[in-house]
Amino acid sequence: MVRRSEQSAANALRTLQLNEARWRAVLDTARDAIVSITSRGQITLFNRAAELTFGYQADEVIGQNVKILMAPPYVDEHDQYLRNYRQTGERKAIGRVREVEARRKSGEIFPMELSVSEARVGTQVLYSAIIRDVSERRRAEASLVARAQQQAAVARLGRLAIAQTDVQAVMDEAATLVARTLEVDSCEVLELLPNAQALRLRAGVGWKAGLVGHATVGADTASHGGYTLLSREPVIMEDLRTEQRFIAPLLQDHGVVSGVSVIIHEQHQAFGVLGAHTTRQRVFAADDINFLQAIANVIAEAIGRERAEAQLREAQRLTQQRERLADVGAITARIVHDLGNPLAGISMQAQLLLRRVERSGDDKLRIPAERILSTVGRLDVLVKEFLAFSREQRLDLRSVALPQLIEEIVDLWRPVAATRVIDLSVDTGAVEEIRADETQLRRVLDNLVKNAIEAIDRGPGSVHIEARIPTTERIRISVEDTGPGIPPAVEVFRLFETTKAEGTGLGLAVARQIVMAHGGGITFAPRTPHGTIFHVELPRSGPAVDSDHRID
Repeated sequence: MVRRSEQSAANALRTLQLNEARWRAVLDTARDAIVSITSRGQITLFNRAAELTFGYQADEVIGQNVKILMAPPYVDEHDQYLRNYRQTGERKAIGRVREVEARRKSGEIFPMELSVSEARVGTQVLYSAIIRDVSERRRAEASLVARAQQQAAVARLGRLAIAQTDVQAVMDEAATLVARTLEVDSCEVLELLPNAQALRLRAGVGWKAGLVGHATVGADTASHGGYTLLSREPVIMEDLRTEQRFIAPLLQDHGVVSGVSVIIHEQHQAFGVLGAHTTRQRVFAADDINFLQAIANVIAEAIGRERAEAQLREAQRLTQQRERLADVGAITARIVHDLGNPLAGISMQAQLLLRRVERSGDDKLRIPAERILSTVGRLDVLVKEFLAFSREQRLDLRSVALPQLIEEIVDLWRPVAATRVIDLSVDTGAVEEIRADETQLRRVLDNLVKNAIEAIDRGPGSVHIEARIPTTERIRISVEDTGPGIPPAVEVFRLFETTKAEGTGLGLAVARQIVMAHGGGITFAPRTPHGTIFHVELPRSGPAVDSDHRID
């Protein structure tokens, strides 16, 4: 009987040991964290998944109050909750699945899904919690929400870009949408200036007053945007305080720490850069970069559409101007014909008069005769230039060796300049060829060099001619002089406007027509400390609009 009892006890012990082993195996292999506590909140069980979730070893927390695992405000409420439950039996967590926040050993707060059950053994009560870390799920949900917000922002900007003809308004809205959607402190649209040496803060939010529209940064490693252009790809800045690739003093002045920037691509070149920055350290994800690039693409489309519409308006203007000038040309031709014969007759009579003076030796009539010839000559030049201005001509486009053309013009004027103690210098850099009408382009540059020399009149002085490639598609030719400059009230490109006593006021007006017919532009600006600089910008491949290449 005793032996049988001992056998039964041994069997019961083995059963208990087996059950314990099975229970331990379940605990150790469970994917969810399992934590048990007493009615006073002391931890009695902490499985392997709990160790991985919270970062504690079991022997570090067994016997500790479960508040060690809790995050505010739950850590402050837990003891009172247990007391209320013991007194009233009111359940708030038991038997429910809730999402709350917990705290790892590292101090990191994370979201978890919590399910609490109650077990009574005699007078003792044990609470067991099954805990699932839902950080990844929360991140995935947040990512989906953020992506939806980003897509909505891109769609909104796209609708605005279609309805709005003002590109500046599109840029302003883009900066606002980026800052709001990415939750950053500042956003900017940087425009690459024609000299390709600097970027202008064209639009933005989060910047000090007076900077948007005026501030510039270097288009090189002096700025985040400049480095982005050099890299030709998006650039993420994790921490400006330790950044070694670029300097970015403007960002430093605004306390920026992290940022990301992408290129705003036009059809054949970069318009500039779109950037977003924060004053706290942040890691920008691939979705953030894709969103920023999508916004940049909408801006680029708006810019391209504005320029296409501007070209269309210019073509319409040229058509109207051509029709008007065709009438003017017909009238002018008649006037020139009617004036030509009388002027020729007057010139001939004046020459005959001079011959008589020479034969007779009577000098009283010499000066009046010479004045008549001089006046007739000036009138003849004026009539011919006015005819050239009003007459429709066609461009003979071909490949022109620009450095050689400039050198030829300078060689022609160098003797004149030398007699006036004026130095002529040339710098054509890497410029090679341009598609243009060589005769007409020569006329423009010859006029600019002539005007520069005449503006100085008597030296010492200097005239500098320079050719550069500001973008891959355009060439800029500059003619700079050290003369007295052009008075502010003078509109040099207006017909018959001149600062010279003997000038006709037609040279620059004709030059402007020729440059515009090539699809370019001509401007001027004062030079420091005195003088003037004219800039002629031309497309390297010839005019893109007006396929019959006419000058109006």
